[in-house]
Amino acid sequence: VARWADARHALRPLGLSPILCEAERRGERGITVEFLMESHACRPFRAYARGLLLGDLSVATIEEGSNRLAQSKALMALEYVLQHSNHGQVKKVLEALEEFAVKVLKPSRQWFKIAAGAKGLVVERALRRAPEGACLEIGTYVGFTAIRCAAGRAPNGRVVSLEVDPEHAVVAQCMALHAGVGRQVEVWTGHSGDVIRSLPERYPGWTPRFAMVFMDQCGSRFWADLELLIREDMLLPGAVILADNVLKPGAPLFLWQLFHGRGRELFSQRQLISLEEFAMPGVEDCMAMAIYNPDGMAMAGADKAPPAEVSALEFEADQVRAKAATSGSVPFEDWSVFAALGGEWPRMVDLRCKGGHLLPQH
Repeated sequence: VARWADARHALRPLGLSPILCEAERRGERGITVEFLMESHACRPFRAYARGLLLGDLSVATIEEGSNRLAQSKALMALEYVLQHSNHGQVKKVLEALEEFAVKVLKPSRQWFKIAAGAKGLVVERALRRAPEGACLEIGTYVGFTAIRCAAGRAPNGRVVSLEVDPEHAVVAQCMALHAGVGRQVEVWTGHSGDVIRSLPERYPGWTPRFAMVFMDQCGSRFWADLELLIREDMLLPGAVILADNVLKPGAPLFLWQLFHGRGRELFSQRQLISLEEFAMPGVEDCMAMAIYNPDGMAMAGADKAPPAEVSALEFEADQVRAKAATSGSVPFEDWSVFAALGGEWPRMVDLRCKGGHLLPQH
């Protein structure tokens, strides 16, 4: 099937990750290398793919004349990191990704979706509060937070990361290998709901239960994925849940369920943290944090239907999210306006500001 699609130029560059990883799992290394050498899709990025398979990122280069690089922030970021850090330098890798956002993308008013700056400090705080155990990240992107979590739980902390975009998954795997945490970070490609359900099969001999969950996927999936983790008994008691971008692009339904739906019984110490978006001066965003309380299961009823206003806000957030996913992205100025309008969401779910944090009303 892969060869048929490739012959018709229907394969995306580096979008072969699931196919090649499955072939690797079956021990068919010769087939994967042969396909990489022949594939039209892999031609500009052949060295990246071979470097990943062979575990040698020193050969990771992009062929001259490839105009696809300019269309992919993830690939641009990978090349920047390889040029500005050495293997095994976790701190330098994270710093290089932050520099890429500030020095390369910010001048052209482009957003780089990583939890850096003030958000990175919140991630570290969540790691310190979480009990011992593995971390789950939903929405890997280029692997920034997965690498930070792995470093924070070194030397043996496991980070399971889910990414729907195969190209981003491959870039993140390269980043983790380059940072020296490749043995700790495991990136799985696919729709979050499907991959979560399949985790027990992917880890024979280990029951996937997580001490921390970082949600950075599509905001409209936050509550559904969190409920799935609860139903599948994949959260440890006291697990820390941290959700990013709940104001920009936003997750109104998730916030409403967390503070007024079943989340009131299932999670304690719920808070909404207001801060400035990384490398986007003047644009506010929020992160939501909560602690899982399994004892609340007995008191938590069925999901409540949200008010019509919340559903309307969810639709608006999806529209902006879809626009942000296009090649033209969303200008900083539009994000600022949208975030200001989105500031009404906490009011609609009855939140108030106190001491720099947005907290639920009592």
